[in-house]
Amino acid sequence: MRLTMFDPAPIGVVFTRGPEHRLAYTNAVYRKTFGDRPLGRPLRRTFPDLAQSGYFDIFDRVLATGEAEVLTAVPIDLDFADSSREGTRYFTFSVSRATVSDGSRGVLGVVVETTEQVTAARRIRVLSEERRRALLRYRSLVRAGSEMVWVTGPEGGVTEPSPGWQRVTGQSWEEFRGDGWIDAIHPDDRAAVVERWSRALREV
Repeated sequence: MRLTMFDPAPIGVVFTRGPEHRLAYTNAVYRKTFGDRPLGRPLRRTFPDLAQSGYFDIFDRVLATGEAEVLTAVPIDLDFADSSREGTRYFTFSVSRATVSDGSRGVLGVVVETTEQVTAARRIRVLSEERRRALLRYRSLVRAGSEMVWVTGPEGGVTEPSPGWQRVTGQSWEEFRGDGWIDAIHPDDRAAVVERWSRALREV
């Protein structure tokens, strides 16, 4: 295998030789992300800030057994070469044993950053949990008694039943939904209520 074939790859590629995992090759994407680390140095000295993470043990196992391993969306805390921001970034690694053209064995690592995917998934989970809690609060209010709690769309039409309103006015859900609630207001008050409701929607 000729390592230079990975030079233009759009993902990070690293190759280490021997049981000390001496850094033998990195492609452009790897160097851009992790810095231009000196070749020939053992991986544990090249990345001393990862010594407690257990990642080097994976290189040991793969070289010894020949069994490839994949780590999905794992956190890495480093001073990254392509960013001045501190913080954790996430990567998926594929680590396998490989033999290069001169016959020497080592470990080939393929690295893909997944920080955006992990962050987006977390944001979705947070929003989903917030929505679930809001819905539980709304249902608790509705069940609590005579409060008339409404849920409306952006144009002001009612989108969910309100047992409190229906109990007080006698309107069914079909009569109440959308703008049907207006029919339950006394005719003398209807125009003023509609005008105030429309103004509230506009101003808020």
